[in-house]
Amino acid sequence: MRLVLVLLSILLLSLQVKGQNLKEFSSETLSKIRLQSNLARSSPDGHFIPAVIIKKDGTEISDVALRYNVYSNTMQFKRNGTILNIYETDKIERIIMGDKVFVYAPYNDARRIRLSYFQLLNEGKYQLLKMYKVVSDGTAEKPMANDFSSYEKSNAYYYLRYGDGMANLIDSQKKLIKILQPVPQEVIDYILKYNIKATNERDLIDLMEFINK
Repeated sequence: MRLVLVLLSILLLSLQVKGQNLKEFSSETLSKIRLQSNLARSSPDGHFIPAVIIKKDGTEISDVALRYNVYSNTMQFKRNGTILNIYETDKIERIIMGDKVFVYAPYNDARRIRLSYFQLLNEGKYQLLKMYKVVSDGTAEKPMANDFSSYEKSNAYYYLRYGDGMANLIDSQKKLIKILQPVPQEVIDYILKYNIKATNERDLIDLMEFINK
């Protein structure tokens, strides 16, 4: 563990760090950062893709290639041929990898508070988050990290998070309405009218856009 932290510190010192104030992110800012990440040079290892790390103090770390390991729920980087995990997750505001944005947030799991990486799907009054889970039967080869197409549909769980609070699982329409309370009647009417489903990503994104109008 100590060796990993030392190597991580060396990596962070070697990266380009910009002292921009990014504590508040507009859609325009996020779009620009995603574009910068997409235009960055490709990683020689297909598992890793160019990324931008935005820390809670507002600094930005670019020129780094990361991969999200869905099996261990960790962000990883490679240094001198060794794959290492990023452990200082409490200092990270978000990580942008190509066209995906990840945040690290607390959530309830069987009455225990845990922490996890979530993909940020929509941001306004609430954050709409997506958790990836993979259950391996031990026989098939694990899909490549960052190859989201292999598991993002059948193994996705959706959460709502108010501000920087706890992420709450949306497992039913009734639970969705409960999480949103107090909420105007027009929002409840929208949910019922369009039969918003807890497992339909497009439905949930449309609902968040309606709430944030």
